[in-house]
Amino acid sequence: MGPRWVLLLREHLWYFAPDSIGRLLGDCGFKVIRNETKWVRFSLANVAGRLAQYGGVLGSLRAWAGSATLKQASARFPMGEMNVVARKL
Repeated sequence: MGPRWVLLLREHLWYFAPDSIGRLLGDCGFKVIRNETKWVRFSLANVAGRLAQYGGVLGSLRAWAGSATLKQASARFPMGEMNVVARKL
């Protein structure tokens, strides 16, 4: 989604992929012990509302964002965040 990604925030100075954070830490003398994707749970109504922000065809999801049924249902999503544990060599 590039610059249209809703979590692309100016206060985030850098974004890393698992491979690139591993290389950076390795270059700085660390060994990655664990790298886990962070999962979050959202109601499907929230997901519909977020997707509707992009307009176009996805804008039609705005009507679903108020659905009582979708407010009760939820799903887990990887949000592009990760938890990294590393040890100094």
